[in-house]
Amino acid sequence: FLSNVEEEHNKKLDNEIEQIVTSFRDIVKSSGFHEMVRACETLLTMTHDLKATLLLNDTQTLMQLHENRRKALNARTQKIKSKILQLNDVVSEAIWEMESV
Repeated sequence: FLSNVEEEHNKKLDNEIEQIVTSFRDIVKSSGFHEMVRACETLLTMTHDLKATLLLNDTQTLMQLHENRRKALNARTQKIKSKILQLNDVVSEAIWEMESV
């Protein structure tokens, strides 16, 4: 899902870059105010899309950190369960010894 969204953002960015290049060519040709406004709006849109792309990439990083944390907690949980089973065996053996005395 994220790769599809990232591809869409990349395509959109490519289109906007083409629009910017076209807009700046028009500015150079006509130096019209309207063209400068359109180029600035396109630049703002592209900046927004770049930020969105960065957030998507950060989401992937956060997901990886979350997965690593989950694995570490699962490993710790297994160690604790193992220790509890060992303590249970020790307590059971001690109770058995006390009952046999």
